[in-house]
Amino acid sequence: ITRSVEEIYRRMSNGKAWVEIIKMAANINADMIVMGYRAKGRTWKRVLEKTPCSVALAREKDQEFVMT
Repeated sequence: ITRSVEEIYRRMSNGKAWVEIIKMAANINADMIVMGYRAKGRTWKRVLEKTPCSVALAREKDQEFVMT
């Protein structure tokens, strides 16, 4: 991974969550989206289907997120 912590973006916006996530990722030319998910939720599914960058999902029950 070549990015530094300073290049992580967080934003608040109004609208459908999956649309806003994808718009933000496109606006900053994101390499990856990291987001939580619930098994019954649809937001993460739509983001996976529609975004051109990588997506990392973390379950609510996970005590920590580790990516190698």
